[in-house]
Amino acid sequence: MRFKFADEGLRLLYTTGQGVGRLPDEVVTKFLVRVRHVEAAKDERDLRQPPSVHFEQLRAKAYRGKASLRLNRAWRLILSVEEDGNGKYVLIHEITNHYGD
Repeated sequence: MRFKFADEGLRLLYTTGQGVGRLPDEVVTKFLVRVRHVEAAKDERDLRQPPSVHFEQLRAKAYRGKASLRLNRAWRLILSVEEDGNGKYVLIHEITNHYGD
């Protein structure tokens, strides 16, 4: 699936590794794996497989319309499925510590 980054920092992290120092190594590694997972998906149904990615629609008011993919026990990749003139794509919003700092 096509994907875009809502945040320039995430795009730089993915393309150049810039900003690696502000996140745990394990989170950065899983971030790269999850973005490749999104890229390999044919449509949003593929984002749910395998079950270990824990694709979940978020219910909190601040995250309405967004979903998450698990990076590890505490960290999540927040994304949404959007549509433009070229069809559907995944918009990657942020990496968040699900349980705070």
